[in-house]
Amino acid sequence: MKHIHQHIYYYDEYFKDISDLADRYTKIKNPHIVSVYNQSLPAAIHASNILKCPMSILRVDEGVASWILNTTEDREIRPKDAPLFPYLICMDTVYREDVFTAIKQLPEFIHNPDYVFYTMFGHDNDLRVYYTHEMIYKAINFPWQVKSVKNDLIL
Repeated sequence: MKHIHQHIYYYDEYFKDISDLADRYTKIKNPHIVSVYNQSLPAAIHASNILKCPMSILRVDEGVASWILNTTEDREIRPKDAPLFPYLICMDTVYREDVFTAIKQLPEFIHNPDYVFYTMFGHDNDLRVYYTHEMIYKAINFPWQVKSVKNDLIL
């Protein structure tokens, strides 16, 4: 039985979106991917590899953001011609207002004017979170999720 409120996000769509993301930020001098822990890790790792830049990982629990891995202040991994704080590209797969509100409270975002929030699926918001696709489905099945998919049916 097909779930009406579910979208299956196939690899071809994902590869186009991650390529567009890379094209958008490839000229940034000192990019740094920040992944929101769990669902966005595969896409963030992919983006970090494509952009050849470091990555950090955040977790948000009960409205509080905390670092799992924070390499944003590690000067040794920055390009030699970019000694300033990195341009943070904070990625998640779907827009969640409470998550991005919590992340904005971290000093790395408060004291750094060079950052962008990005989600693959989102909607108009006041937090200036950029998104690729309008979120019109209740649930999104990402290609890296373990599910058996046949003819757009969730088995």
